[in-house]
Order: sequence, then structure tokens, then C-alpha cells
Amino acid sequence: MLNRSRTTTPQSRFHKRGWYQTHCQHNVLLTKKDPTLLLIGDSIVAGLSRYKTVWDKHFAGYNTINCGIGGDKIQHTLWRAEKLKLPQSIRFIFVCSGTNNLETDCPQDIVDGLVCVALSLKRKLNHVHVIVSGILPRGLLPSKKRKKINQINNKLEHIFKKNTYINIIYLRPGNDWINENGIINTSLFYKDFLHLIEPGNNKFALSFKHLLLSLTSSSS
Repeated sequence: MLNRSRTTTPQSRFHKRGWYQTHCQHNVLLTKKDPTLLLIGDSIVAGLSRYKTVWDKHFAGYNTINCGIGGDKIQHTLWRAEKLKLPQSIRFIFVCSGTNNLETDCPQDIVDGLVCVALSLKRKLNHVHVIVSGILPRGLLPSKKRKKINQINNKLEHIFKKNTYINIIYLRPGNDWINENGIINTSLFYKDFLHLIEPGNNKFALSFKHLLLSLTSSSS
């Protein structure tokens, strides 16, 4: 049973200029391209389209639609997940959200919100595999936010390892996003130590692609 909280309650961002228009554009693309893969979440997801080499290598072959919007919190991703018109062609959905909730919400509420997004998508298309990513580390040095991210990721892994939810899979970020001295791997991030430059995007996309290929091979 998920707790009722801000993160499990769908919320729009109509006040944000261009936000609803972008959501509508995503719906149009979903009706035109017969996609097999949908990406949804915040700026980390949106950034996966930033570098053509990364996109073409890992995503283009799936007719992927990227529904990432920068600044979204989990409740905004949930609102969009409930409003998207998903075609039957979709086989896989990748969810990555939550970093924008770190300052306002507790770990359990963030976990419940991500589970809620996944379940909302499964209700629309029961046959799909939903892959939920853990939150990537952020900040140059060890911090309270990093500890909170670890708590969230551990909780997510525990939930999805129990197989409580059919065809919802957890993708845990690797340890090598952070160096042994606790400093973030600066070769992967912009100077905000949050958003990913091309090597970071490629690393993130590759970890997802490996999981996607394993699911494809097991179902064939």
C-alpha cells in the first residue's frame, strides 16, 4: 500500500511556460511513430537526446520517444504518465525522476512516487516492461543529498527484488559515478555536477541498453 503524499498525487506545471505544449507534442509523436520504447522523467531523461551519437547508438533503433522535461518532479512525471496516450506498439518504458524532489520530500515518499508512476504506466499497457532507474549521484563532494539518494536507491532495489510488481524492473546506477575518494566523476558531468555531458550520457544509456537487451533476449 503506497502512502498518500505529494509525490503520489499527480500535479501539472501549467504555470511553467511551454510545459503543457511540450507534453502535447509528446502525445502527437506517440501517435505517429509506432514507438517500441518510451523514456519519461526529468532533465536527466530529456538530456539523453542531447547528443546525436548517443541517441543514434542506443535509442534510434527502437523508434524511441523521449518524454523527459527538465525541472519535473515525480508528481509532474506522474501527471504526464496518466495523460499520455500510449500506443500498443510500446514494449518498454524507462522512468527516471526524483532528483528534483530531494529537497522537499522524504526518501519513502520519493520511492512511493516512483512506484506510483510505474504502476500508472502498467495500468495503461499491461504487457510492457517498465524500467525504473535509481537516482544518479549529484554534487562534487559527499553530502546529505548523496546519503538520501543512497537510501532511496536501496529502498527501490529492495521493493523490486521482491517481485511484488510484475514486469517492473529496477536499474541501479553503478558505483563508478563516484571516485574512490568520494569526489564525483567529473568526466561525466557538467560543472553543476548534476547534468550529464556526452560520456555521462553514453554511460547511462549503455547501462539501460544492457538491461533492455537482456529483457529482449529472454522474451524472444
